Amino acid sequence: MTYSVWFSVVGIGKDTAMLKTLIFYACTVCLAVSFYIASYTDPGVLRPNKQYYEDTLQAVSSGFNTEGMCITCAIRKPMRSKHCGVLDACVVNFDHFCPWCNNAVGASNYLGFVGWCFFEAICHVFLIYDLWEWCLREIGQESYPYPQL
Repeated sequence: MTYSVWFSVVGIGKDTAMLKTLIFYACTVCLAVSFYIASYTDPGVLRPNKQYYEDTLQAVSSGFNTEGMCITCAIRKPMRSKHCGVLDACVVNFDHFCPWCNNAVGASNYLGFVGWCFFEAICHVFLIYDLWEWCLREIGQESYPYPQL
């Protein structure tokens, strides 16, 4: 909805340079692809199997050190992995759970998440710049007059 209102009112591509419009469209496509990767890629969930669980229970009963184990999943976690309460699973290189993409950010989708944040910032800069140009066109000025100090 934001893009349709933006295109109809401000009109990216109406009076703007074609190269700037193409860059904006390319960034928007990259933004959508990165969002899809961040949202729908498995973040690196560790899935325990039944045999591993039974071996762990036997090892704990014989005096095995439980340090570095996930109490909820009953698996030995690799370094930098944590249990995500929303996914109810351990995630390799767990960073955080992102409510915007409704997925945990981990080892498998970290690059997609960073790309999504990067292209989102670039698209916002384009939109703010176009809004600034549109406002100056509406008031009939070439540039904003800075106050004299």
